[in-house]
Amino acid sequence: VRARIDELLEEVLSLYSRRMMEKNLRVERQYDCPEEALVYPGEMRQVLSNLVTNAVEASSPNGRLRVRVRGTRSCCDRGVRGIRVSVGDNGSGIPAEVQRRLGEPFFTTKGQRGTGLGLWVTRAIVQRYGGEMQLRSSVDPRRHGTVFSIFLPTNLRPRVVEIGAPHSNEPGNGRSE
Repeated sequence: VRARIDELLEEVLSLYSRRMMEKNLRVERQYDCPEEALVYPGEMRQVLSNLVTNAVEASSPNGRLRVRVRGTRSCCDRGVRGIRVSVGDNGSGIPAEVQRRLGEPFFTTKGQRGTGLGLWVTRAIVQRYGGEMQLRSSVDPRRHGTVFSIFLPTNLRPRVVEIGAPHSNEPGNGRSE
């Protein structure tokens, strides 16, 4: 169905409001997109929930989460319009050697608390919508934190993505590493 991504994100944030209050996290919102995306709302809540959960867990007490929803174009194909959702934290950041493995099935940095499936499932859902997922992170002591962003096209139809199938790194295939 056509859905407002900012409204779905607000639902997810309200689900985690208690955990955010316990850590005394400040949430900064920037919603600049009245456009709707063609999504399964439950799946999109799962994607947003994975991103928000990771950001909350990565944040230190009294930290900050920044969520943003805006209309833009794909970085891989400028002809594709869509919605970019960014979820950022000012936690300690993710070292480069860990970044390379994020999204691998069963790879987790959370020990017994994690399954290593959250980002793997998130990426698969986003790719099925013809979208892309990106990561920026810094471990610099002066400016540290992580931002995950997803791009969802609004002028394309969802497509089938086979999980576990070999994929190419050619531009425009929906993958972003």
